[in-house]
Amino acid sequence: MEKNEDEVFIITSRQEIISKIRATAARNGYEVTDNIDKIANAKLQFFGCKKWARCPCDPDSDRACISPHCKEDIAKDGVCHCNLYRKAA
Repeated sequence: MEKNEDEVFIITSRQEIISKIRATAARNGYEVTDNIDKIANAKLQFFGCKKWARCPCDPDSDRACISPHCKEDIAKDGVCHCNLYRKAA
């Protein structure tokens, strides 16, 4: 079954967000958890690709991928608020 343009756009956008999440983790010395697919879907649905870094779990705060809040959570709890990034093993 052939995918329509909307489905292709969603798949491509989701893959772009996942790629950015992985690159951000690597640049900062973190790993990603198994929640990457779910959180990438939520980020795409709520914010789109342009604002992918915003936190879907706490959208009304200044939380974002590898923000000071995120780094504090990882240092204190081993994972960020969304359970997306974690300390590297």
